[in-house]
Amino acid sequence: MFKNIPALRELDRGAEAYREAYRLYPENDYVSRRQCLAQLGSLELARLKIELDGERRPEVLSNHLDAALRWYGEVLRNTASNDILGLAQAHNQLGVAYQYMKEEQGAAFEHFRRAIEYFDEAGESYEAASARNNAAQVLMTLQRFSEAAVLAHEALTTFESFDPSAPLTVHLRRLIARIERDTACNGKDANVEAHRMLLKAASSREYLARRLPESVRNDISYYRPV
Repeated sequence: MFKNIPALRELDRGAEAYREAYRLYPENDYVSRRQCLAQLGSLELARLKIELDGERRPEVLSNHLDAALRWYGEVLRNTASNDILGLAQAHNQLGVAYQYMKEEQGAAFEHFRRAIEYFDEAGESYEAASARNNAAQVLMTLQRFSEAAVLAHEALTTFESFDPSAPLTVHLRRLIARIERDTACNGKDANVEAHRMLLKAASSREYLARRLPESVRNDISYYRPV
């Protein structure tokens, strides 16, 4: 309530409520306790967005993002290896957090890649499409347009099957148009090997099965993901 309803938004009270809820849930109620941790991470990203719209103070941005990554990392560490949906959600949340740092787009993609794998395995087609949408936007930032196009088209196919006129469906059509335009402006896609692999694959799954190295944190530059 203190996070999602604008008229009642009080992020500090929201964080206090989630911490108290986490304390009160039994230790064996893993799902509820993980949800509290994830909400604490979400609150830090909400604070980050407010700062990005305001003074953009580096130390404040860093504190909020580091806190969000700690909470989401704790969620991942407390998720059992056989909880496929929980793993998917945790990796997707980490991908969203890393997406705010220009120097960490590689790490963001790696987490979205893992999220897609787990969502696919769990049979959660809508969530898998949302993660593909996130991954496609990251790949655009990295100027890996061929890969972005494959993921965006797959996401669009799923969204259209749910609602052809939904905002996310419209967004994907626009994203694909941007990818095609940027590909034309930048000439041939630099990642030729990945492009060839994608053309041979029936879907993105073969490509996503490759584990890519996470990027190394350099000077932090923040921005709002598309």
